[in-house]
Amino acid sequence: VPIDAELGRLFPSPLGTAIAARRPSGRAAIDGLRLAFRLPTQDGDGRAWPMSTEVSGSLRLRDVGVVLGSGPDAVAVREINGLVEIEPSAITDTGGALRCSIRRGAMRLFGQPLVAATASATVDAEQIVLQTLTAKLHEGELSNGTQGAPALRYLLPGSEHAEGRLSGDLHFRNIDLLALLRECGWQKPPYKGLVSGRCALDHLDGSDVAGAAASGQLTIDRGDLGEVPLFTAIYSQLPAPQRPRFDRLAATFRLQAGRLQLNDLQLRSNLLAANGSGSLDLDGQLDIRLQLDNLLGPSADPLLMPLVDLLTHGIVRFHLYGHLRQLQTERRWLNEGAPPRRAAPPMPPNRKPPTILDS
Repeated sequence: VPIDAELGRLFPSPLGTAIAARRPSGRAAIDGLRLAFRLPTQDGDGRAWPMSTEVSGSLRLRDVGVVLGSGPDAVAVREINGLVEIEPSAITDTGGALRCSIRRGAMRLFGQPLVAATASATVDAEQIVLQTLTAKLHEGELSNGTQGAPALRYLLPGSEHAEGRLSGDLHFRNIDLLALLRECGWQKPPYKGLVSGRCALDHLDGSDVAGAAASGQLTIDRGDLGEVPLFTAIYSQLPAPQRPRFDRLAATFRLQAGRLQLNDLQLRSNLLAANGSGSLDLDGQLDIRLQLDNLLGPSADPLLMPLVDLLTHGIVRFHLYGHLRQLQTERRWLNEGAPPRRAAPPMPPNRKPPTILDS
């Protein structure tokens, strides 16, 4: 059967209105679904019974789509598939909620494909809550972050949040960084690795990623995260595949006001280890300062390394800056400061277009 905005007519408002506002589309195969409708009545004792819909059973979703938010910037959830088991639920014009579980599910959220999904959900007129969630994302795994906390919660658009508000708490493990960046629209991303960690999303209003707030931890293992900015004059003559490169990253992060702040940053390679901190603006501008930690890594001579560490620790620093597509690296001694920010050229004056005279 087709799924569209008419689906909302099966349920009393306000839930029926909220379902229609999500602009559902797609199809569903009915498998033992039970629907019962009760019109507003009054019994012999004078008690009023509101209009209600009782529903239970199962259905299989096929390429269903809904929107989160309203207007042209609404976030689309597309290609929703899977088996939905609806627990016995009663909806009235004064309240009620749909409680269901999802098995063998799949969807695209923010353009990213979730597959092999299992979830338990509650839907009412004010919010959609995924109490539990496990899914595959780019060969990695997603699951609940904090035990007992919902994996995802979406507050429907209303007087308090006009575009709706998404929050959540998720763990992720061994997600393919290269595939993730490609799905974000990067044609030939120069980075790869397996991403793991946790993200607590405080809020995302509509699709305003620049105004979102989140925090968490992440690691990237078995990666290719760029060349090591040390002794470049020596190994620049080597073929690019043979040059030492960072292969592991770990950090805590905080997203706020359009900037991802990175703290407790650790970068590792077979040549050295470095610690530092910095920031990544959502327009792709990176600014990170690193301090040398362990020169030559695990391959170093254990008798020589204490002397090398004594001479180099805290003396050499590196500054990585610029856009992610064209990062620049500068080495500095301890007494050297960061270079001044390059001055932006003045804005040209706003000139009126020339007047064209008829001949």
